Amino acid sequence: MNIAYHRPSSIADASSLAAAHSDGRLLAGGQSLLPAIRLGLSDPTDLIDLGRIPELKGIHEEGGSLRIGAMCTHAEVAASGTVKRLIPALAHLAEHIGDRAVRNRGTLGGSLANNDPAACYPAAVMGLGATIHTNRRDIAGDEFFTGVYSTALDEGEVITSVSFPVPKTAGWQKFTWLHPTAWLHPTAWLRSRLRSKPRAMSPNHRCSAHCDWPCSSRSPCFSMGQAAAENRISPKVMPSQSVSHRFA
Repeated sequence: MNIAYHRPSSIADASSLAAAHSDGRLLAGGQSLLPAIRLGLSDPTDLIDLGRIPELKGIHEEGGSLRIGAMCTHAEVAASGTVKRLIPALAHLAEHIGDRAVRNRGTLGGSLANNDPAACYPAAVMGLGATIHTNRRDIAGDEFFTGVYSTALDEGEVITSVSFPVPKTAGWQKFTWLHPTAWLHPTAWLRSRLRSKPRAMSPNHRCSAHCDWPCSSRSPCFSMGQAAAENRISPKVMPSQSVSHRFA
């Protein structure tokens, strides 16, 4: 297997390379892509490494939102004082992604672009009503995810950052359902209440569940999300094997 390796220094160069090599892949943290290549599940002709593009880094507050660069690692999000101050549930989520090695290499943008059904960040994007910024446009989180491992990104389009509106409250939960076939089904769940009005459930509450359970009205995450949307459960009232967080 021969793979050409590219290391662009700007978003424009990365986009140009991606457009020129249609069978190539953008490389963020590589936590999903590199294992897929080793297992023969992906066979790109080119790898375009985004690791040395400074515009893709950084975490800051911006007009009532928290903006995080696409190449910020999970560990950086978890340790950020700005994230902990504005959206503690998001820092808690990042702290519990994978293991330490994954958190030190995996990135926000890479996770969203890959859209693994068992990933945590998609639930945060949906639950917080985030906006994904690319080198071409802004995409509402509700419109970004189009299917399993599928997104609204076009050829050569690069995620640059994500803006999360700062909620009044938010809670995050990650746990596993043990299916009778012995498969574990990790679910990431996030619910938030926006600042605009007190207690009204709609449109100021958002709830998102993201998991690898088959999508149906009988799935556990569907039932859980429905109960959360109806205000029947909170992040504190969940299975004992789960990790939960809530702040007021």
